[in-house]
Amino acid sequence: MTREGMKATSIGLALGLFLAFVIALWLSRQISGWNFFDPIAFAAMTLLVGATAGLASYIPARRASRVDPMIVLREE
Repeated sequence: MTREGMKATSIGLALGLFLAFVIALWLSRQISGWNFFDPIAFAAMTLLVGATAGLASYIPARRASRVDPMIVLREE
């Protein structure tokens, strides 16, 4: 479960970073005198989204791993 969640997150982050760079380049060409490239902001947001998605994947997977499969099968 965690691997699948992080795979989707990494694909989304890669596409999002690419589009953010393209939009920042376009904006910096449209508005002269402004620089929209902030590597610290890009890195911070990438780490924040990655960490949040990692926890959102890991916590349910950890809870699911603690359940005994035989108990679940007997209930159904």
